[in-house]
Amino acid sequence: GVTYVAEIYADDPAGDWQTNPLALTITQMLVDSETLLTLRLAAGGGQAIRFRPATPAELAP
Repeated sequence: GVTYVAEIYADDPAGDWQTNPLALTITQMLVDSETLLTLRLAAGGGQAIRFRPATPAELAP
């Protein structure tokens, strides 16, 4: 199968829609069709994920 890089734009754990609404964490991980993502959603927040094919360099150990 194809391996992708998931670029996850998520609410920071310190984020709060009233007191800290712009707190953001950006992470990357390798995923494929078998990957299950478990995501935390802050009250009034959300997540965005960009999937792109992984490069050979990203797949190297």
